[in-house]
Amino acid sequence: MYTEITMSAFCTFVSIQCDFICDDLRSIDAEDTIVKIKEFVQHHIETVRFSGITEAVYAEVYLAQFASITLALCMSLLLLSEVDAKDFEFMFLLSFQLSMFVLLLQPCWFSSETQRRSELIPQAIFDSPWVHLSSSFRNDMIFFIARTQKPIKFYAVNFFHISLEIFVQILKTSFSYYTFLSTIGEQK
Repeated sequence: MYTEITMSAFCTFVSIQCDFICDDLRSIDAEDTIVKIKEFVQHHIETVRFSGITEAVYAEVYLAQFASITLALCMSLLLLSEVDAKDFEFMFLLSFQLSMFVLLLQPCWFSSETQRRSELIPQAIFDSPWVHLSSSFRNDMIFFIARTQKPIKFYAVNFFHISLEIFVQILKTSFSYYTFLSTIGEQK
């Protein structure tokens, strides 16, 4: 429980830092100097470094959690199909299923949101009035655009990218396992 809360908070922090970078970039004026672009680059580097530390702390936890949630979703679906809808056990399993669903959705949602916001940084650079500034400033901004092309993503031990797409894939996989197990159960 606390893992999801802290990971969500860290993802939100990284997302907000990306928003700050975008806002600062859009408000560049002719008085900004090379020092200012260095501040933007440093802010971006620190944001990427923080996201890397966050990923290092949670990568193994999320790999294990996603594997166990996939199995839990599959097994609870199987049990739900065998229980009468009027029983208390049905409601218990349904609430368990919902809690597993939310437990899986939360890191995927926040990770996808962090990625989406980090993808806005190159566009914010391009949208800023940097074209009218000095040639050295323009060259630095072009370099910064190239540097920010890679979005911030969180991985589960470099096995898969934590995202809403993975969330959907895990749900599909769980349902496939359920279908397989229920087919085997019917054959017996």
